[in-house]
Amino acid sequence: MKKIIFLIVLGIATATGFIVADRYFSDSDISTESEFVVPTAMANPYPCTMTLSQATEKASFAFKVPKSIPSTHSIQDALADEGEVSLYYAAGPMCGEGAKYKTFEDGVIQYSTANAQSSKVEIIAQGEEYFKEYKANAPIPEKVKLFQINGMPAMGWESGMRKSFVIDSDGTVIDEKDIPHPAQIRVVDPNNQVIYMLKGNLTLEQMKGIMSYTLS
Repeated sequence: MKKIIFLIVLGIATATGFIVADRYFSDSDISTESEFVVPTAMANPYPCTMTLSQATEKASFAFKVPKSIPSTHSIQDALADEGEVSLYYAAGPMCGEGAKYKTFEDGVIQYSTANAQSSKVEIIAQGEEYFKEYKANAPIPEKVKLFQINGMPAMGWESGMRKSFVIDSDGTVIDEKDIPHPAQIRVVDPNNQVIYMLKGNLTLEQMKGIMSYTLS
């Protein structure tokens, strides 16, 4: 039997999705080398990672909290490292055996902030140029929208579907399945050297509204 040596994720053109490569639209985030980490609660029914106060202490910087998350949602989990923090909102518990909200498909919303002390320092420094390069290298660039949030450069795309392929060493496709991906917005504040990210199954316009109000 031939050995399976890697997993590659590609997108497909659909009414709601678009062709993507793992580098440009991963479930994790920006790219393999700069992703915002997703906590255990997003995949398993175990205790949540951190409280908001624990994450604030771990991140060691002041960050903005979303001002207009849907009223059905409340903060359920948090994750932080030096210079970056992610907050997770859901309509109910994300953790424990009875948790029903564990994925973006369940309605979880992720809001992340990182400053120049984090692993996102190069992205923050590049700002708008990073977004332009990201769009230019995307398999379907027109699906990546470049815009501004309160005068700051931003990038985003709508939610959709993509294909996940398991490929053998000789290039044979062994398995494939459709995987939904959430909408996402990233905003760079060049003056304060911060990058913000919002991710969830909302419309891009809804997410723009949340970010605009939060970052005002």
